[in-house]
This record gives sequence, structure tokens and C-alpha cells, in this order.
Amino acid sequence: MTSSIGKSILRLEDNKFLKGLGEYTDDISFLEIAHMYIIRSVHPAGIIKKICYSDALKIEGVLGIYTFADIKQYLRPIPSFGNYTKSRNVPMFRPQRQVLADEKVVYAGQPIVCIVAETIQMAKYASDYVSIEFEIHEAVIDIKEALNSNSPKVWKECKDNISFNFEIGNKKEVDQLFSEARYTFEIEHEISRVYAAPLENRSAIGNYDKKLDKYTLYSGTQAPHNLKKILSNDIFSISESKIRVVSPDMGGAFGMRSSVYPEMPLVMLFSKLIGLPIKWCSERSEGFLSDDQARDNHTKVSIALDENYNFLSLRVNTLAALGAYISSGGSSPPTANLGGLAGVYKTKSIYVNVKGVFTNTMPTSAYRGAGRPEASFAIERIIDHAAYKLNLDPAFLRKINTITKDLIPYKTGLVFEYDSGNFIDNLDKALSYSDYDNFDIRRKESEKRNKLRGFGIANVIERSAAMGEEDAQLKVNSKGNIDLFVGTHSHGQGHETVFKQIIAEKIGVNMEDISFYQGDTDLIQKGFGTFGSRSVSLAGSAIINASKKIIDKGKEIAAFILEANSDDIKFENKIFSVVGTDKKISWSEVSSIANTPTKLPKNIKPGFSEIGSFSPLQPTFPNGCHCAELEIDKETGEIKLINYVVVDDVGHVLNPLLLKGQIHGGVVQGLGQILMEEVVYDKKNGQLVTGSFMDYCMPRAADVPFFKVYSNPCPTKINPLGVKGAGEAGTVGSMPAIMNAIYNILYRFGIESIKMPVTSEKIWKALQKS
Repeated sequence: MTSSIGKSILRLEDNKFLKGLGEYTDDISFLEIAHMYIIRSVHPAGIIKKICYSDALKIEGVLGIYTFADIKQYLRPIPSFGNYTKSRNVPMFRPQRQVLADEKVVYAGQPIVCIVAETIQMAKYASDYVSIEFEIHEAVIDIKEALNSNSPKVWKECKDNISFNFEIGNKKEVDQLFSEARYTFEIEHEISRVYAAPLENRSAIGNYDKKLDKYTLYSGTQAPHNLKKILSNDIFSISESKIRVVSPDMGGAFGMRSSVYPEMPLVMLFSKLIGLPIKWCSERSEGFLSDDQARDNHTKVSIALDENYNFLSLRVNTLAALGAYISSGGSSPPTANLGGLAGVYKTKSIYVNVKGVFTNTMPTSAYRGAGRPEASFAIERIIDHAAYKLNLDPAFLRKINTITKDLIPYKTGLVFEYDSGNFIDNLDKALSYSDYDNFDIRRKESEKRNKLRGFGIANVIERSAAMGEEDAQLKVNSKGNIDLFVGTHSHGQGHETVFKQIIAEKIGVNMEDISFYQGDTDLIQKGFGTFGSRSVSLAGSAIINASKKIIDKGKEIAAFILEANSDDIKFENKIFSVVGTDKKISWSEVSSIANTPTKLPKNIKPGFSEIGSFSPLQPTFPNGCHCAELEIDKETGEIKLINYVVVDDVGHVLNPLLLKGQIHGGVVQGLGQILMEEVVYDKKNGQLVTGSFMDYCMPRAADVPFFKVYSNPCPTKINPLGVKGAGEAGTVGSMPAIMNAIYNILYRFGIESIKMPVTSEKIWKALQKS
């Protein structure tokens, strides 16, 4: 067999991108196509009193102008998901989200009017002749302010601005453990609101085929099949066979593209009404206003320890911003991954309360980690705070509380049960590779240069690959070449390369003889999508199962040709042979025969195609230790990351090069959130302040050192590949590690609280006050 698993093979898909041959949504065109432009609300709260567009309709090239009144008979509201409650007998409040504003607006950027024209320039020009009269209302932006009884209500039917009140854990037991504890500590922190900022802006093209009575949507999405189901069942209320979703190449997603957006059904509907394909392409400034945002939590976390510094209990209370609506995935990030609060520690019992809060802002949804970084941030920060208060080494406090390998499988104090891992080894190796023992020497050397040096640790774990089933289809042609079809979708991870590695390893064909297809719901019938670090675990395992079926069928055909029993057929190095004899037949010969019905007996179905499926019985738990070392300039407050070490257990490593790429990207996104990224709304008028990259700061290559990434795999038995997932691991660890490194400095000055993002200005002011 060709050995490809475990090798650092360069990404095969990069060749077309480097040559400019990638095809993104905006690259798709037709002989005739119309363009959609959206007029959005300039106010965060108000009543739409009047819309006038008669003059705009007269402009040459304008094909149609639409408001909610014009489309309400065709499109139902965008659904939101989550089955939570506000109290025992009161369901969560879930406002209807129409694709265009109906009577009222609840955030700046909400779509109100659609203009369809022959060119985008004509549509924009016509927008100047549309007038909207508002009755402006007061808005609420901050989640803590939203809970005040005298604050404005985003929805008059929701008098406390709370959508749901989610609880998990044994509160009574936790309260008892806190009462018995020798030491208790508490901190509060905010997780800032961020914007995914993908390289490629969102776009959508709708094309209605009148003859087939079928819609096709072209748009980058992380879950084409889920999007198809929502569009057909919830929004258009038609058969799923009447909708095709094509997700072409995507320039980044990070969870933001897992949502359903108003522009998607709108271009589809207008294509039917006007009789042309309709294209909408977001500009960057529009993306800041209309792409789902993320995070934005306020958390109070408390820890209880006994006289030997053993963790007894953890108590967490979080206010999670939902925005003005619950996005299609909005209730999940603050609630679905709370088990990560247990970390890798032996904490006996944990209680969590999460309140989902409405504000007059863009809805929030998943962003790389989707609740995992927030959970790890809470546990890792409170550990460092406890170590500071107790005058203990943070590494020591972690080590004495870490789950040892002999205790695995281990049921944590909240939700999770770990099946594998060596958490103390991760910690020891990360500290060793970081030269932790000599940190004080480096700290003193920095002081000579008027710099403050800090060291931060985060020994984290997350839940991955937890949801759904994936299919993979392998079609072998008469030459033995393979077409692979998957329902997951790569948006930069390198799926094509790794999936081909799996097939090459299992079947033995060359990777260049495998063709890869994704993102088209007409090509493969099932798929759940790409998020939660699930694709290789589930789709990769489905490929394994499909490969086994292909080999088994090949053995059946070989047995017929070689006049043997299929149980006596061995497959190795692309050769089917009869065990103990010299009788054999090649892979290409079997492939040719499989695709020639006249050469097959009646009991063997013609064709060489199989579908493999995989659905995990439980999630996997990637884990690892991150160590960050940084310097702060005493005079300016400037922060510079000096050294960064990761020791990660993502299970069996299929491609070390791509793994490191995933870790690097995740670490940088975590760094961006801690040091610079923040979506800011003006609290008085509700306007988006950070509406461009002039105001929304992004990390650059100069902001990071060369990362040192080491693998410490403990393969899982949950899937046949032994993989655990890696896409979100970098962000999960980097946020707490970098923040702990900052506090490692601030604690020396008695500074116990600083708001995220930690800019040089905030550091300078804090140091001046101290």
C-alpha cells in the first residue's frame, strides 16, 4: 500500500488558488444576470412609518424594488434553534426574524428594501431615490445595561430582554462545597464582541429554472445540506428536491458562514419573480454591519479549594449577548460547550447559569471555538488568579489538580467523560520546551531593558466532532481512478489533501488519481457540514468505511474472475490475489470489469461505487497545553509576544504540516481577540463604530513569533482514524494563555482587572494608576 498518512504533504488545492483558478461565488456569472442592492436601517431601534420608492422605480435599468410587504407572501421567517426556557414553565423568547424588516427595526444594518437592477451601479444609484421615514426609538447596546428594569426593550413582548435562562450542574452540591471550602476566589471578566473578518466577503447568487421549477443558490456556506433543508422546509415551504445549494470555494468562514442570512432566500425569490439570475455581493463595510458577530459575554467565575489546594467546585454565571435576534445558531455558542469549564482538572462539581440577552445589535453566532474558548478562558483565568492570591506557582496549582492518565476514562464535574489523554505530560512537556525553569532569569534581563516579561499557561481541553452523521461516496471509473464526494466543506483547512491521503493509504491509488468534490447538494445526498472540528473525524471515517466497501466489492469481482472464494482474496499494493497461490488481478483490471456489465455475473451489481457513513457514539476531546511569553514596554504599554509553545493531543496526526497550519491560525485569532479585536457600538446612538479595518484592528505577521508546535498524540478509539480534531484548538488555548501572561505582569503591580482587548493604552493607564 502507498503510505501517505502521517506525512507532511503540501496542500494539493493550493495549486489552483496560487494560479488564480479558484472559483468563489462572485466569480460565477451568466450571460444575463441582474444585481441586488440592499438598503439597510441607519437606526438601531425604531418604527418604519413610510417607505417611498416610486421615483427609484422609474430609473433606467431598475428591474424591481421590494419591501417586506412585497415578499411576505413568498418567504417565511428565518428560523432560530434552541429548546431552552426562561423559567420552569416559561419557554425561551424567540422573536420572528423576517428577511426584510416588518414595521420595526431593531439593529443598525437590518435590511429594509431590496433594489434589483441590470447593474450594481444602477441599483446603488436608485437607492438615492428611496426614502424611509422612521420613528426613532431609544436603543440598548450593553448586555449588563439591558437587564436594568428601566432600560429600553428590544422586544416589547420580552420585558426583561432575556431570551433564556440556562442552567447546568448541581447547584445545591456546589453551594455546599463552597461553604465547606478553605479558600474561595472570584473574578469577573468580559469576552469582547468580535467579527470573523473572512478574506472573502459574503456573496449569493439565485437562479430559478422555470422548466424544472427548481431554485439553485450559489453561496459560500459551511453546511450546504443543512442550508438546503432550512430554505426548503422553513423559508420557502417547498420540497427539498426543488432546491439545490452550491457552495463554491470559500475564503474563510470561522463559524460565521454556518448561519442562514436574509440575502440567500432573497436572491432566489427575485430570480423567480424577474426571470434572471440575481447576484448580491457584500462590500466589506456592509459585512461589518450584516455578518453575524460573535462572543460578547460577561462572566463571573468562582472557585473553591480545600486546605491542600485541591479544586472542590466551580461556579460560573454568564450574560451572553444574542443581538437583536437569535441567529440560526445563536443560542448554541454560549450553552453547547460548557463542559469545557471542567478543563483537565479533578474538580468535584460545577454549576453554570447562562442568560441569553437581547440588545439592539447584529445577532451573534458561532466563531472559531463557539463557546470552547470562553469556557477554557474562565477556568484557566480563575486558576491563575487563585495561584496569585495563594502565592503559589500557577504550574504547581495546575499539576496537583490535573487528571492523571491512570484515572482515564474520567467523568468530570460537568457533562464530559474523557476517553483518552495524558494531560500532565502535556503540561510537563510544554513547560520544558518553554524553558519555564529559567523564566526568572529572562524576566530580570527584560527589566534591564525597561521591559516587563510575563509567562502564561493554559492546559485546555475541548469537545469536538460531536454532532451528526457524514457520508462519503467513492466512484471508481474503468481505469481505476476515483471520484470522492463529501458533504463537509473545506474553507481553507485542506480537506482535499487529507481525504486523498486517507484513500491513498487505504486503497493504494496515487493521490493524483483521485478527484475531489464538495459543496453541491445535487452531487451527494447527505451531509452535515464543517464546524466543531468534526470533518476529518466524521467524513474521514466515512471515507474509511466507503473504502472498505470498495475493497470488499473488488474482492468479490476478483474472486469471480480468479475462480476463488472471496474470503481467500487478499488486496495489497493495488493487487487482488488468491492467498497461497500465484493467481492475481490488478486494481485497474477489476475496475474495468466492474464498470462492464457484460463481464459480470448476475449476482454482482454493475458499477464500482460505494457510500460510507459514520456517526460517532460520543464526541472526541482534543487537548493540549499552551505557554505564552511576552514583554510589555514600561513606557508605552506596548505588548510583544516573544515565545509561544503548544503541546497538543489531537489524536492520530494525519498531516503534521496542515495540523501546524490549523494551530497557527487558531493561536493568531485568539491573540487578536485578547490584544486588539473588538466590535464597538456607540452606547448612546447604537451606531457601529468599528465599521472598517481603519477602526477594527486585525493581527498581522509582525505581531507573532515563530510558533513551536509539538504533538503528543493519545489516539481515540471513538473513530477508526483515531483522530480528535484540530480546527479550534489554537484559539481555545491561546486566549487564556496570552491573557494569563499579561496578568502575570499586572499582578506584580496589584492590578487584578483589565478589560479585553488589552491594548497598549489600557496597559499604560493601568500601570500609571498603580
